[in-house]
Amino acid sequence: MTYAEVMTQVKQLSPAERMLLVETIMRWMREEWGQMEVQSHAKAGRQQLQAIPPANALRGIARPKGAMPTDQEIKEDYINYLEQKYT
Repeated sequence: MTYAEVMTQVKQLSPAERMLLVETIMRWMREEWGQMEVQSHAKAGRQQLQAIPPANALRGIARPKGAMPTDQEIKEDYINYLEQKYT
């Protein structure tokens, strides 16, 4: 049966029957993916962990060059930013 034939048949079903069909297909897919996921989950997990740099590699990444700004300087910078944004 071709895709077009299947779609013709599905369009003839009632909404309740279409919902049952969708639920059945989703259950089949979960079962198939569940079997594939068990095999590939460990491999994907290892790859994802390797993509995250260690914490010590990120140390100082957000530190500004020079001295740390004071609270007042931060407030002024933010006010200037808002003024530029809304004018």
